[in-house]
Amino acid sequence: MHRILLALATTTALCLATAAVAVADPGPIQVSGQSAATTQQAGAASSATQIDPSNTNVSIRVLSPGNDGDVTQSNSATSSATAGNQAATTQNAAQDAAGAAIQTAQQTAGTDQVALALSAANQDHPSNVNVPIRVLSPGNDGSVTQGNSATSTAASGNTATTNQTGSQDAAAAPCGCNGTGVQTAKQSADTGQTAGAASGAVQDHPSNTAVSIRVLSPGDGGSVTQTNTATSAATAGNTASTTQNASQGQGGSCGCAIGRIEPDTQRASGAGVQTGDQHAETSQLAGALSVAKQDHPSNTASSVRVLSPGDDGSVSQTNAVNSAATAGNAATTTQDASQSQGGTGIQVAGQDASTEQGALAGSFADQHGASNDASPVRVLSPGDGGSVTQANTVGSTATAGNTASTTQKADQASGAQCGCGGTPIQVAGQKAETGQGAVALSKADQAFGGLVRGCGCGGSSSGNDASPVRVWSPGMGGDVNQQNTVGSTATAGNSAATTQDASQGASGGGLAVQVAGQKAETGQLAFAASLAAQLGASNTASPTRVKSPGDDGSVSQTNAAGSTATAGNDAATTQDGRQSIGRGECGCGGLPIQVIGQQAGTDQLAKAISAALQLYPSNDSSPLRVWSRGGQGSATQSNASTSRGDSGNRATTDGEAMQES
Repeated sequence: MHRILLALATTTALCLATAAVAVADPGPIQVSGQSAATTQQAGAASSATQIDPSNTNVSIRVLSPGNDGDVTQSNSATSSATAGNQAATTQNAAQDAAGAAIQTAQQTAGTDQVALALSAANQDHPSNVNVPIRVLSPGNDGSVTQGNSATSTAASGNTATTNQTGSQDAAAAPCGCNGTGVQTAKQSADTGQTAGAASGAVQDHPSNTAVSIRVLSPGDGGSVTQTNTATSAATAGNTASTTQNASQGQGGSCGCAIGRIEPDTQRASGAGVQTGDQHAETSQLAGALSVAKQDHPSNTASSVRVLSPGDDGSVSQTNAVNSAATAGNAATTTQDASQSQGGTGIQVAGQDASTEQGALAGSFADQHGASNDASPVRVLSPGDGGSVTQANTVGSTATAGNTASTTQKADQASGAQCGCGGTPIQVAGQKAETGQGAVALSKADQAFGGLVRGCGCGGSSSGNDASPVRVWSPGMGGDVNQQNTVGSTATAGNSAATTQDASQGASGGGLAVQVAGQKAETGQLAFAASLAAQLGASNTASPTRVKSPGDDGSVSQTNAAGSTATAGNDAATTQDGRQSIGRGECGCGGLPIQVIGQQAGTDQLAKAISAALQLYPSNDSSPLRVWSRGGQGSATQSNASTSRGDSGNRATTDGEAMQES
């Protein structure tokens, strides 16, 4: 009995206090709290190592007229690692009240970012040697460019931009009206990002050698370009941009019943409650790993002439290994809730967007014993030589990326007409949850050198060989183009764009209840793996002429193995629910109740695996002429192995519900 009396006394006191507030109009109470906590960590490590790179240029002329020139030799190991965080958080809360109002706004943004980048570039014993020797020594030599280069780059970065704006406005209660509105807006954005990138480029003993020896020594020589390059790049990055905007406006008109009409005074006491809650949580993980390796690629261009007139020239030889891995997440979440009320109503809008993304990309490129050799020999030595281009190339690329863009918008408007009692209740709840994982692995491999086939026969010790030999030596040569190429690409990507829009409008009399709930849940996984390998590929074009007039020419030989795997998911979900309750006539009561519930759930899995393998592809074009007149020309030879795997899901869900009463 004592507890019951205490409860009755407390209730009576609370009612009297409320009535006193309504009569006395003590003024607004406005509370606003903003909190932003940001934690960032960035670490970058870089290492570049050369052990015994060597450049040697020896030019010996004996009875010594005529030009030398243009020798450029370079050993370079470069490593770069960049890791950076950037978080920009802007919170703005503006509250304006006149009359009797309680407004509370709370905004919290928490950002946690970690970025790590590792880079290593290593050359062991690259060497450049250029030795032209002339004895009775007229005439030109020139442009030799030799380069060994190992380059590694790793970049990892996070960017989080959070913008929260809350504006609450409670209009003054005009003459004879008591306005009591409670507005509460809470926005919370929580972002956690981790990006790691590791890159390594290794060359073991690449070597460039250009040796030109002439004895009774007239005439040209020239352009030799030789390059060994191993390049690795790994990039991992997260970007999260979250914008939340909540605007609540509240007001009632004099003479209109806001809540109830007091018959003796015809004064309106207004009680409107608006609460808006927006929560965006984003967690992203991106990791990229790239390794590029060459073991013992070697370039050699040797021209030996004895009684030595006439041209040699353009030899370009290349060993190149490239590896690139890119993994990136981008999540853009925009939530907008706007509630406007004239009359008595309870409006609740809650929006929740949760995004979790993980992307991993690993790329490997490897060459073992690649070698280019272009070494013509002429003895009684007139006439041309020329363009030889030889290339061993391995490239691997793996890209994995997630993109989730979520837009949720809830708009609620409630109004009561003059003289009518309006009590609308509007509730809108939207939730979008996206989880994405993308993995891409790519490997490209060439290995020649010391490989045996079958019972110990065959195999290849090098990649490309173009070595014509002429003895009494007039007449052209030229145009040999040889390539060994392995390329592997794996791409896996998810994209989920979810748009949910709920708009509820109620005006008139009676009791109107509108409830709209929308939920979109998307889970995507894409996996792509690609492998391209060549073992023991060899190109040889070596014509031999003895009493040596007349043309040689165009030989083009190619070994190519290419593999591509692509796996991707795409889910676009759009849900639109809008409810409208029409105006009731003054003094009339109505009781419509409208409920909309929409749910879209999408689960996608895509796998793609591709492999291309060549074991011992070989091209050989080696004509032999002895007393050597005339012609000869175009031989084109090609070995190609290509593999492609494609797997993809696409889910588009569009739901629309519209109710009007």
